[in-house]
Formats: sequence, structure tokens, C-alpha cells
Amino acid sequence: MLFVLVPYRDREYHLQCLLRSTLEPLQRTEGVHVVICEQAGGDKKFNRGRVLNAGVLHVLSRGAGVHDEVLFHDVDLEPSRGLLGAYTQMTGEVVHFGCAFERYDGDSYFGGVLRMRISTFLAVGGYPSTFWGWGGED
Repeated sequence: MLFVLVPYRDREYHLQCLLRSTLEPLQRTEGVHVVICEQAGGDKKFNRGRVLNAGVLHVLSRGAGVHDEVLFHDVDLEPSRGLLGAYTQMTGEVVHFGCAFERYDGDSYFGGVLRMRISTFLAVGGYPSTFWGWGGED
């Protein structure tokens, strides 16, 4: 199974666009489950790493296995139709789809849209949760 985890907070416009263009088509694919990982309001800055780590724990608590896969997908990135199709076809390895987006195609960035086995995610210890604010944890 593939679990698509979208970290979210206060980006309603981006979420609605992503739902229409990406998440609804993906959810119609057999074996794909979409989870919006929302950080509750409050006075703390956004913590993408913490939100995604919680998302993985959530899907594990709902029956996901370590050999299932997760696709971490930033709310403000909309893939082309061809890239969207690749999301469900490439399996078994860590796949950095984020490099297909011009603003994230450099050598120093590894995030935005990333697919891997849950076992790999757990083996590397998940995302760091020490980055508060937008960006920096990838």
C-alpha cells in the first residue's frame, strides 16, 4: 500500500488546489490512501518534520506495515500529469520526485515530494523535529 502524507497548516488555497489536481486522482487508485497531516493552530511555528513523523505513526497505528510505502508531498507542489502517474509506479527505492520541480532541483535539497518504504523511514529515524518554521528540514 501507498500512504500519501501531506503536511498542512494554514494553506487552504494550496490544499484545495492539491486536492483537485493530485490527491483525489491518487485516492481513486487502488491501494493508495491520502492522509492530511495538519498541525493544530496555536502560537508555535510550523514543524513539518514533527507533523510527518506523526503521520507515519498514525498510518502504522491504522494497520500499515513496514514494507508499505509513504509519499511525503508538500501542499504547495502540484505535479504534471506525467509525474503524477509516476508516483504510483516507482516502488522499492527512495525516490525524490521533488527534483522535478524547478525550485527544488539543486544538489542541496532532498524533499518536497519523496517516496520510500516505511522501514527505510524508520531506519533513518524519520524527519528531524528541531526545525520550526517553513523549510530547512529537508
